Amino acid sequence: MAPLSEASRTKFKKTLENGTQVYECVADFEWTVGVVTYGGYSLGLVVDAARQCQASTAHPDIIHLSSQFLRAATPGPMEIKISNVRTGNQFTNLAAELYQK
Repeated sequence: MAPLSEASRTKFKKTLENGTQVYECVADFEWTVGVVTYGGYSLGLVVDAARQCQASTAHPDIIHLSSQFLRAATPGPMEIKISNVRTGNQFTNLAAELYQK
């Protein structure tokens, strides 16, 4: 099994016209329960993309996280879209979406 630090890496892909940043990754086949990736592992991929997105800003740390899973994620290619909802004096609110084909 690949170490979590390696299996949960995402890579910047592009910035869309509306400012949304797109990241890509491959969910490791070894971090699964049956044919479904662990929920915490899937969320870790989103967190990695969000941390990269915020790394060079005034608010680089994730203070609060809330998630909802509409479907179970499966191993394989994933795309994560991070958009800035609001930037205030002390916090930045982001929206993240994980996509699979």
